Amino acid sequence: MFTRILLAAVLTTCFPSCSAGTIVVFIPTSHGLVVAADSRKSFPKNNFCDDAIKILQLDSLPGAVATVTGNGLFVEMPDPSVRNLCHYYRTAKVRLDVELIVKSYLNTLKVAPSGQEMNILKARCLTATRLFLKKYPENVQLYRDAMYQVIVGTFDPYSGTTMIYKFSVRTEPKEGASVIRERTFRIEFSDKPIPRYFGIGEYVNKYVEHGVGREFLKDCYFVVFNTSHVADLSPEQGRCAAESVVDSTKETASIVSPPFRVGGPTRSVLIQGKFN
Repeated sequence: MFTRILLAAVLTTCFPSCSAGTIVVFIPTSHGLVVAADSRKSFPKNNFCDDAIKILQLDSLPGAVATVTGNGLFVEMPDPSVRNLCHYYRTAKVRLDVELIVKSYLNTLKVAPSGQEMNILKARCLTATRLFLKKYPENVQLYRDAMYQVIVGTFDPYSGTTMIYKFSVRTEPKEGASVIRERTFRIEFSDKPIPRYFGIGEYVNKYVEHGVGREFLKDCYFVVFNTSHVADLSPEQGRCAAESVVDSTKETASIVSPPFRVGGPTRSVLIQGKFN
């Protein structure tokens, strides 16, 4: 991943918004998929805003949700006189917006996305990213590990099946960008309701679940791990646990610095609508 110092020194044509510090938690429950996330977006030179909506709910698919972590939003560089970067981001000319690509495509669907639809989504993200990198090639060397990650979750109330699709995009000198780390999770009512973390998931696993941050976790978090089947976990318990992980991550960050910032209000949703 990139460093903020490197970005401040090298990036001269576009200004990125970083969600690399994002913590997004997915927990399947008996009546829907719970998703919780923080709301901080970081910019170069240690600037940040705490008003980001990182959970993308879809108008045409009430049983689906999406999120993008990493560097998926680039706008024109601000003038040195700009002081309010939060306002600037909301009004600046966009050069690449992966969240918009994801949400726009998924909102054209009438049924839950499957492998075929995810392949189309990957292709659209790659095409837009390659065009961006072709115009701004100085960014190619900055995101060789991963530029951004896309996660899409669905819940089917008829079968009780939760699906989670994820893929990352990295930059490459020859192709411009490629998809890496693809994975699909299928969770049934009979499965254990294991929380899944995206963004700084490794940090959460090491320092929150199994480290100093464990003391901040609420009892409902441990209820999830003591529940044998998704069918036995209520949405209320799942939401409490998901929000607890996000809140505990923010508290842990004051003790052990994460690789990227987390913060702002914790937001959560319960996805339980039916597909047409």
